Amino acid sequence: MMKLCLVLGLISISSALRKRRQTDYWGPWGEWGECSRTCGIGVTFRDRHCYSYRRDGGSSCVGPFRSYRSCNIQDCPEGSRDFREEQCSAFDGTDFQGKHYKWLPYYGAANKCELNCIPQGENFYYRHKEAVKDGTLCEPGSRNVCVDGVCKTVGCDNMLESSQVEDKCLECGGDGSSCYVVKGTFTAADLSIGYNQIHIIPIGAMSIRIQEVVPTRNFLAIKNARGEYYLNGHWTIDYSRALYIANTVIHYERGTEGDLASEVIQGRGPTSEPLILE
Repeated sequence: MMKLCLVLGLISISSALRKRRQTDYWGPWGEWGECSRTCGIGVTFRDRHCYSYRRDGGSSCVGPFRSYRSCNIQDCPEGSRDFREEQCSAFDGTDFQGKHYKWLPYYGAANKCELNCIPQGENFYYRHKEAVKDGTLCEPGSRNVCVDGVCKTVGCDNMLESSQVEDKCLECGGDGSSCYVVKGTFTAADLSIGYNQIHIIPIGAMSIRIQEVVPTRNFLAIKNARGEYYLNGHWTIDYSRALYIANTVIHYERGTEGDLASEVIQGRGPTSEPLILE
């Protein structure tokens, strides 16, 4: 009887061990990979492997196999090329339906993390890639970045998926009390032919956003106090692009509707010189 009980006990222990061994489990995390950018909030990732005993190719591991984090979060040097613009320019001069174009970023598409580009001087855009490179801004004026084709939140501490929020005065975690709002609508109907002053954006301006309420055949322009134009000056209409002026980045967006395309100007600031809006 004692031998029988001993044998049954061994069988019970062996069965439990076998069951535990057959449970899927995660292996250790691998090393962090190369950063997707050298500056301006890049993204890096690491993977882990699920060890599974299933024979159907699936697994029962719970959780993601890939982890992401921010890297190279320092600002890019002044004059650096916009990251999305850089990706569009990779298609410059390539054959496109028998023509060769200079390609510029297009921000008006529904999916902000596709690489949509517009040919300079044309009124259509084309999706060159299903996803931009990791670390590309989802849209101008935003801190959020694209990761694996999906727009992800970036906190004001420049950390991916962080809950830290910047107030309108650009203070991380602030309450918005250290600055004041300047807001208004320009509705003049008797403008003279040529350039007409709308507003002067002062030194230190932050969270700048200027938008046409209704599309018109007029174009917005920006110049400095010395009369030097940064945007749409001397009767020349610029394409949608990022402007590195006044020690900040100003994003100019214009749709594909030709002369009646709606315009948006936005920038984070703070500006280091007065900017004259016309």
